[in-house]
Amino acid sequence: MDRRTLLFIVLSTLIFLIWAWMQRPTMTVPPPEGVGAEATQAPQEEPAPTEMGTEVSEAPTVTEEPSGLEEGVPAVSSPVAWAERVRRSKATTVRSPVYEIEVVHATASLRAWRLLQYPARRPNGQLSEEPADLIALYGPDYAGVRIDGRSLSWEPVGEVPQEVRLSEANPEATLQFRARDGDLEIIKTFRFHYSDAQAVRRGA
Repeated sequence: MDRRTLLFIVLSTLIFLIWAWMQRPTMTVPPPEGVGAEATQAPQEEPAPTEMGTEVSEAPTVTEEPSGLEEGVPAVSSPVAWAERVRRSKATTVRSPVYEIEVVHATASLRAWRLLQYPARRPNGQLSEEPADLIALYGPDYAGVRIDGRSLSWEPVGEVPQEVRLSEANPEATLQFRARDGDLEIIKTFRFHYSDAQAVRRGA
């Protein structure tokens, strides 16, 4: 092999290696999150400038509680606190030989419904001397009717006595209460009827 042939082979091999090195695939490593990109943040609202460098704070939202309950009872919204308010509020008691019902004026709801012919049962299963109370057993909605989560404030329609006794001479009684919410007026009516205790015992 002569010198020219050998030089041609060496140069051809060198050119091929250089060309192959230049054509090799390049791997691009992606940058980590947040690098090279500007983070977009929502513009923060700056407080309005005020005189003398003072800051203005928003007034707290005050939720109005329904009025009409006895004075001195704090305004509350929890069920337990509402129950306490109702127990201390003015009510009308309707009595008959069979039942005794207490109607609260401020909430137009019942806080007691005692069945005088049926004794209450204690937690240990024994019968007590107290009459069974349906309200204590099933639990009332002490806040009364609500609109959009707000309890209404009720007032009696006309004169409502503190006590009503039903008898054969006075077999029926009606109590009415009114509440307003803007232009809306709601009337709630309770009707009570006389029942004979002996008929109840006979199952009539």
